[in-house]
Amino acid sequence: MNVAEMLAEALTHHRSGQLAQAEAMYRQVLSIEPYNAEALHMLGVIAYQAGNLEAALDLIGQSIDCSPGEAAYFNNLGEVLRAIGEPREAIIALRQAVALKGGIGAATAADSDLLGNLGAALLDTDEITDAEAILRRAVKLDPNRFKPHLYLARLLQKKGNEFIDPAIHEAELAVSLSKGQNIETIVTLANLFQCAGRFSEAQAQAERAIVLSASSWMAHSALGSALLAQGRFDEASEAFSAALELNPDHAPAHFGLGQAFDNAGRVGEALASFERALAIDHQDHRVHAGMAAALAKTSDHTRAAAHWRWALELKGDDPQYLRQLTAALEKLGELEEAALLRQRADQLDSPH
Repeated sequence: MNVAEMLAEALTHHRSGQLAQAEAMYRQVLSIEPYNAEALHMLGVIAYQAGNLEAALDLIGQSIDCSPGEAAYFNNLGEVLRAIGEPREAIIALRQAVALKGGIGAATAADSDLLGNLGAALLDTDEITDAEAILRRAVKLDPNRFKPHLYLARLLQKKGNEFIDPAIHEAELAVSLSKGQNIETIVTLANLFQCAGRFSEAQAQAERAIVLSASSWMAHSALGSALLAQGRFDEASEAFSAALELNPDHAPAHFGLGQAFDNAGRVGEALASFERALAIDHQDHRVHAGMAAALAKTSDHTRAAAHWRWALELKGDDPQYLRQLTAALEKLGELEEAALLRQRADQLDSPH
């Protein structure tokens, strides 16, 4: 069997999900040709699929060094860079992939996923206008690819509540086109139903995702949010706890767990969960607000006021937050500042 035949057999194993057999065959190719770009590239893809992102970055980088004219290599490099949290570097790689294909104007239906990936990277950096133009181009080129619809759904969600219905439509298309077998699409649809206040539908999609993959922390977290919104606090805490067992560094799940505990009257546990969320991400005004509200229940008005100040600094003037800070300051006897803040809240609430 020559190298070309070995690569073809390895690819057959790879496409059928037999990753161990595929990896062994790619490595056999490299034992014969240590700088075989395709074998290096596909080993990088396997590493990416296994979540070994540093290895994926190294192997795909080596494949590009060996063969710098392959658009597919830059495309997958971009996806790895997105996964490790380097969206700007991902954009550079993905633009290079597009350039090797002749540019966006020369793109064909076969390039729809590539354009979708570029659109997603632009979305990661909040370049909304460029991202939307590229994602709509990807959908037009091939409306039957699920990834551009998925990323377009997320983009529309980011544009605001008035775009939630079209975002749901795009997410439903993504779920349908992926034949209901892609966790990301289902969880995105669950999150969009959540944003639309359609909590039972959000719950149904989250449970569907968990059936598909019980190891998806995103699905458990989405289920927790849906149950929390329905006032099912004990069940919500179980779902958020399941998410955190799978991903202990997911700050929104710690926040959700804190909300579930707080609403269930378990204030001490709520405070501990909010503390964990803030240790991971100190820049979420909602967590500071949750912490402040829980602290007020323990009559710790000094710390409550400090967290209301943090929430206001992060969000900007918010009438509800201002009124809560006013209440804390009144409890502390700081009546002059409290009066000024109450006046500011009234101004914000009054029609202009």
